[in-house]
Amino acid sequence: MSTEEIIYFIEKTIVVWFLFQSGYAMAVLLVGRVMIEYYEWGIFEKPSTLYEKTINTLLTVTAGVGPFVYKKLYKVNWLFRKILMLLFLILFGIVGIIIYQIVSIALRSLFL
Repeated sequence: MSTEEIIYFIEKTIVVWFLFQSGYAMAVLLVGRVMIEYYEWGIFEKPSTLYEKTINTLLTVTAGVGPFVYKKLYKVNWLFRKILMLLFLILFGIVGIIIYQIVSIALRSLFL
């Protein structure tokens, strides 16, 4: 595997991660509490074993941004929560593009 292929793989992994996070956050925006409950069913409360901690970590890393932000917004009313969640999604997309560009430029300047 060449350096160019490894860089390409890293770049695409970042894109897929941001897309998955954004997609789940969009589902949380559209469906709300249903997706939060679905997310909570997948995690263990007070994990005690390595297996439970691993499951919680994997779920949080792959889909945890949307539910985390939505839970933080519970103190505001429904309409304002949806507007703030939409603003978060836009900001998250912009930050994702910036991070992708920074990592891509850094990898290409260091290894190519």
